[in-house]
Amino acid sequence: MPKLLTALVETLDRRFSDIDEGVLCATKLADMNAWPASLEDSTNDFGDEYLATIVDHFRDRLVQNEVNIGIIEAEWTLLKQDLYNNHKVHSMSWKLVNELYYNKCPNFLEVVDLILSLPAGTCECERGFSLMKITKNQYRNKLKSSSMTMLMTIQLHSADISEFDPTSAIHQWNQHAKRRPSFIERSHSRTRDPEQVIDELHDAAAVLPEHEDAHDKSGDAYSPDSDYDSDFSDLLETDDSTGDLSDV
Repeated sequence: MPKLLTALVETLDRRFSDIDEGVLCATKLADMNAWPASLEDSTNDFGDEYLATIVDHFRDRLVQNEVNIGIIEAEWTLLKQDLYNNHKVHSMSWKLVNELYYNKCPNFLEVVDLILSLPAGTCECERGFSLMKITKNQYRNKLKSSSMTMLMTIQLHSADISEFDPTSAIHQWNQHAKRRPSFIERSHSRTRDPEQVIDELHDAAAVLPEHEDAHDKSGDAYSPDSDYDSDFSDLLETDDSTGDLSDV
């Protein structure tokens, strides 16, 4: 048993050897509870090293998203001072910080959003792969990448159905294209007048008896009231040209 525990501890140490260094350690920048209680309790360059590590590691992605890397450090210094001077840092959230300071420090807050989007494990990835297999099955194997992305985003990031408020989604759906209600209104505008349809039906009903009388006078149609009352005995009579009935 001691050997098992020792081996387990050694494996965990190797697995999380970079927890106190590198990018994993630098992500502490997004944890406000790990910040000093006040600027007096720390040096003025608090978080600068973490920020430099994050920017260097994700430089290509930040440039791709048009983040101005040159002013990120200046925005961080400005935001840090405003938060400590005007708010209780440990009671703040990044959602509130974005609402208050995004216009002033957009580039730094993009870095924070990138840090917060990093998964803490692989379970989210596995869940995404499972959902992808369910969504894009053999019956829907021609889904475009854009449609697939939207479907998976709805499944993975939408609120629970009991908490979802569809009002904004309905307004957006109804305003961005011509929807079926307009189509129904146009269809109703082309509907024929009911009185006109009734008159046409009456005219057709008046013409039907005339056709029936003409058909009866022609004698082509069989009528149960006709004078033909044969017992079909004439069909059983023999004919000299064909011989007697037994020969038929």
